[in-house]
Amino acid sequence: MLNQRQICPKRGGAFLRGLEVIRKGMIWRVGDGCNLNIWRDPWLPRGISRRPITPRGACLLSQVAELINPVTGEWDVQLVKEVFWEEDSAVILALPVHEGRENFIAWHFDNHGRFSVRSSYKVCRDDIMRERSRSGAQGSSSNEPDPIWKMIWQIKAPSKVKHFLWRVS
Repeated sequence: MLNQRQICPKRGGAFLRGLEVIRKGMIWRVGDGCNLNIWRDPWLPRGISRRPITPRGACLLSQVAELINPVTGEWDVQLVKEVFWEEDSAVILALPVHEGRENFIAWHFDNHGRFSVRSSYKVCRDDIMRERSRSGAQGSSSNEPDPIWKMIWQIKAPSKVKHFLWRVS
């Protein structure tokens, strides 16, 4: 089980670490695509960066709205396939477009897009494990959660009790 220092090792404490975790977990859901930057904003539902892996190169397109056909309100399939690599175009074309709705922020690590302390803890823990594996540090090499963590969240008790047990452990 990770203690508080392992979870928040960076300067700035728990608050700034929490903001960093939220930034890592947020994703934009495409509405009309306006004011959503293709290359900088996290909007593709995959992996850590949630941005296109296709290099921008000399592409003049900058807004997601420019990838949407203004007549049909759907993706401009030909344009998307011309601009992006196959991996990116497949992900983009699978996304629904909600013409007439604004883009909105969701939590990437939940099927319904809702933030939870549990999923943010998992994001933070995975981040720490990734850092450990990069640095070559020995320790738990499996990606499975600690058995005690799993047991805490499976207890039939109110969420505040589970949270208390997590803080104690």
